[in-house]
Amino acid sequence: EHSEFAGGGRGDMADVVAAASSLIAAVNGRRGVGLFVVGAAGSGKTAALNEIIEAAQEASLRVVTARGASLEQEWPLALARQLLGSGDAPASTNRHDGPLTVQGVADRLERLFSLPTLLAIDDLHWADPESLLVLSYVCRRITAQPVAVTATLRPWPERATDVAFDLEREGKAAVMNLDPLSLEDWSRVVAESGAALSHEITSSLWRRCEGNPLALSDVTAALARGTASSHGE
Repeated sequence: EHSEFAGGGRGDMADVVAAASSLIAAVNGRRGVGLFVVGAAGSGKTAALNEIIEAAQEASLRVVTARGASLEQEWPLALARQLLGSGDAPASTNRHDGPLTVQGVADRLERLFSLPTLLAIDDLHWADPESLLVLSYVCRRITAQPVAVTATLRPWPERATDVAFDLEREGKAAVMNLDPLSLEDWSRVVAESGAALSHEITSSLWRRCEGNPLALSDVTAALARGTASSHGE
């Protein structure tokens, strides 16, 4: 059985907004879906995830969040534990539930499936192997449930992208690769920021930063500070 959700391929922030609408429609139709947003560091993945979370909250979905951390990538179930203790998720530390295992965490997450829910995970590339097993298990079992799973990740380390692409091949999820900002979009951001940069400088920065939003923002902010300092002298 394959997901009817079409949110994969390459895309920008406008495509993310469209994907968020598709996710919500799928959840409300009890068609569980998964969406993995892949991009380099600073490409806008977290901003994309926040757009999806905000749309889900406006649609009154229960939102359960987690975030990977590089120092916890070898700590079994470190990321999955966050899902159990986030938002309206059931408590994860009931002493009567016994020790946490991959199957135990997956079973507890399945208790969420009775209500429209979004599981939102940032920086999945830092997830520990056990948490990736939990996520894979969940994505394969939400096809007829009012649940969406969305996660952001870098292309490396590869174990998270391997899971994402395996799920896409099986029709259980879509993978969207975030495109760099276009020169047109970046020029609009610069204009809206009030930075006094010529078109030539804006274009040069865009080429040097290869459209990476974070790198562009950092360089533009530094230039703006330098301009302000020189004007103040």
